[in-house]
Amino acid sequence: MKYHPDLDWQPSVTSIMPMMQSAKHVLVLTGSGLSAESGIPENEDVLPELRGEVPLEHIRRLETYAKEPELIWGWFEWLRMRSMKAQPNAAHYALARLAEKITVTLATQNMDDLHERAGSHAVLHLDGYLNHASCISCRSPHALPPGIPDEPAHGRKVAPPVCAHCGGTIRPGIIWRSVKNTQAWRTVQTVAEKCDVLLLVGYPDTSATQRLAVLVSRRGKPVIKIGNEESMMDPFADFVLKGSPSELLPRLVDRLLQGEIACS
Repeated sequence: MKYHPDLDWQPSVTSIMPMMQSAKHVLVLTGSGLSAESGIPENEDVLPELRGEVPLEHIRRLETYAKEPELIWGWFEWLRMRSMKAQPNAAHYALARLAEKITVTLATQNMDDLHERAGSHAVLHLDGYLNHASCISCRSPHALPPGIPDEPAHGRKVAPPVCAHCGGTIRPGIIWRSVKNTQAWRTVQTVAEKCDVLLLVGYPDTSATQRLAVLVSRRGKPVIKIGNEESMMDPFADFVLKGSPSELLPRLVDRLLQGEIACS
């Protein structure tokens, strides 16, 4: 395990840069730690006044939506509002620039569109996508109203819209926790079997992420983690860059695009 709290420390650059420069395909996983730097709250901040009615771990369950559709749709609209008001940060733009030099498969736990607004394409949304909504009955896509939702700071209950095709209830564009093997996850697992580098950016501790890191490591490929906090993922990474992703990742990408191996 190699900890590099300062990217300007020469060993960190000389160790990581050759791996990145020789990589032809990088798998990037991003999480809530990245969106938090754009002002989007992490899970513990979701609907603080309504959350008491439903345990946090139950919010993204299909059975919860069936019982409390107004609460969950209200959470969805509140989250859309916060996400649409936020702006991509420097790390989002750095990943888009990285894809201009190297083949990048970008997967995110975040449901916002900050990666897309920063210029990334074909982003895999592992937990769902706020810009998507569909009928829970006939699965027809539902066009969300234009503009930013106007919701109170602490959220509220909102009745979900009705499908124009069959009259069914519209469901938010989230992945229910009961759905384990989505196409997005299958794609990520396939890429993990052939990528040259696994880059974890602001990504949370999950057993699925740990399995991917182990898979990549067993193939002899490096796992690099960038984030502010120590986590259970640290032992699974070959390099841990401690610090703000919006500060460290742009500097790493700048060095890569400039072809610099040693610090100036």
